[in-house]
Amino acid sequence: MKRRFSELMIGAEVPAQRMEDGELAAHLALVRPLGHSAALLTLPWDQIEPEAGRFNAVVTERYRSMLESLQAANIEPVCLLWDGTAPQWFDVQGGWSHPAAAERFSAYASHVGGALASLCRWWVPLAEPEYWLTRTYHEGARFGYRRGLSQMIRAHNDSAAVLRATRPDIRIGLSVRVFSAEPADRDSPWDFGAARKLASRLNHRVADRLRLAGGQDAFDFALASWGGIISAWFSPWQWRREWVLTMDEQRIRISLQDADRNVARFDEAMSALLGYQTPILVVGEGGAEPLSTLGEQLRAVAARCAEEGGDRIMGFMLHAAVDRLEWERNTTILETMRAGAEPWLRDMEE
Repeated sequence: MKRRFSELMIGAEVPAQRMEDGELAAHLALVRPLGHSAALLTLPWDQIEPEAGRFNAVVTERYRSMLESLQAANIEPVCLLWDGTAPQWFDVQGGWSHPAAAERFSAYASHVGGALASLCRWWVPLAEPEYWLTRTYHEGARFGYRRGLSQMIRAHNDSAAVLRATRPDIRIGLSVRVFSAEPADRDSPWDFGAARKLASRLNHRVADRLRLAGGQDAFDFALASWGGIISAWFSPWQWRREWVLTMDEQRIRISLQDADRNVARFDEAMSALLGYQTPILVVGEGGAEPLSTLGEQLRAVAARCAEEGGDRIMGFMLHAAVDRLEWERNTTILETMRAGAEPWLRDMEE
């Protein structure tokens, strides 16, 4: 069944860490007139399970109350179980490279699912796992990377099974930060090959491993954000012939955070994942770049909605607190997205 354009999930992040008495009500009063229909909510693992096996009932109840308020306001929550921050005890015991990491995360997912799943249908176990692994482990440290990847694949699939057991209509999401890779030397076939391999690793490795281990039901939708444009070069002298991220002709190694965030290529965040035949919920990284790019991001999503139809694109979420002026400037784009109108080319030209 096709998703009607009026059902597109449009919203932003709920700044949960700052939500105390009355603040959530004020937040809802702000976003409802802006037409928000969804909210991105990150659950703090370190607060919910401050010690291994001991769960904080007060924190859990606070988030349950938040979800009830969102439900009462007719705003669909999308909950993330982990966004890169783990409890101190988890990191001290070895983090994601520990052989029991997936088991520990699944115990946390089981607690959260039992307490909160009745109030939320959309769940993302791990936020951008490949992006996190690539930043955490140096290219040469293959052993730590591989152990972390293996544990994260198990953690996703195990927590998905736990969550699905709580309600029949639950939907599990794969989170990916998508990159475009270009050859550092356009005259080098080696660099072209390195760029292809690097893009495949960053954009598809986790999804492919999840499907290999958990089948087609490993994830029901993709939460896709735009990472940017990186360059790659191939060094036949480097150990095991790896590819390297570079910034310029001097082949300076860079981190993924330094990638060119050209929003003109933002559409690649969707294109790279359409082959998995699951709906895509696009996430704009408003907290990492000026909110003035919000309109450009929305235009990219709108154009893709018109091209792919409402069954392929679930909507757009901003990974940042709401800025009323920025959202109001883009009211026209949001309204035409929901109406299913297609004045995209004329609107973009203007």
